[in-house]
Amino acid sequence: MPCIRLFFLPDSLVPNEGQHMDDAHLTAELSPVVEGLGLALVECRAQGVRGVLHVHVVVHRLGGVSIDDCAEVHRTIVPRLELLTGHRDINVEVSSPGISRKLKENREFPIFVGMKMKVMDMANEWKYGLLESADDEGIVLNVDGTNERLAYPEIRAARLDDT
Repeated sequence: MPCIRLFFLPDSLVPNEGQHMDDAHLTAELSPVVEGLGLALVECRAQGVRGVLHVHVVVHRLGGVSIDDCAEVHRTIVPRLELLTGHRDINVEVSSPGISRKLKENREFPIFVGMKMKVMDMANEWKYGLLESADDEGIVLNVDGTNERLAYPEIRAARLDDT
């Protein structure tokens, strides 16, 4: 007989009014679900407001994310969120990263390999190029045909480039 395991967030992780949920835990729980749909989970935030749990999810796939993709992610993660949090009153917003998204964490770079971006280095100079690769140490940005390696501590800011 199969065993069904239910995972609940500890009470300290379920947000009350104005509090934020442990976004890292939520991301870890939802990432495999989203990846199973052929998308990458870029960002996941949750906050309790007036007794309602508001969850914002950003997903990406090279080639783009359609409205149908967002709807499928929504339908798939709502039951999971209800199990994780014990909340039944959940408002979930699913979106794509947008054409000029600011990258907020190092873990986002591998998601956007193959896309154009602009990166500000420690000298406050923007470098424009194609993100060739990203690993635990840093990125390789192809700038005008030359690959430039930048370690994460050398990056002040990074955005997807819509030009």
